[in-house]
Amino acid sequence: MTERPVPRHGDHLFKFLAVVFDITRAEELLEHAKLVKVNPHDFDSIIGMIRIDKERVKDADLSKPGIMVTFKVTQKGKPGEIFTVLIDGWHRARRHLDVGTSGMPVYHFEDPEFVMHEFAWVRGMQSAPDRYVEEYSGSPT
Repeated sequence: MTERPVPRHGDHLFKFLAVVFDITRAEELLEHAKLVKVNPHDFDSIIGMIRIDKERVKDADLSKPGIMVTFKVTQKGKPGEIFTVLIDGWHRARRHLDVGTSGMPVYHFEDPEFVMHEFAWVRGMQSAPDRYVEEYSGSPT
């Protein structure tokens, strides 16, 4: 693998816990993800924590796949915890829930090492581009 690129001005970023994901970079790497269908109810426990614009939900394109990642966060030598989260497509997920569909298309990046090396950073770590994260942290989902 090559050195991870720093987010460019205008890249769409998504913050979850202490991790920042570069959605624009993930979109460039979709050939490394698997297109799957997930149950939008899988996101019930977290969707309330995401800022959702009700007007955007009405126009959300249900045929456009979201982006989901599996990643691992380690802390000070402790074994890492593995998470799977939607990083793009929250308005579409909300609309899927509202209209009652059972399958939402998503590109799933399943390899935690690939995710963390190519388009994710742990905030506060030396490799994290915090100056970009703070300035461009708006989520397009």
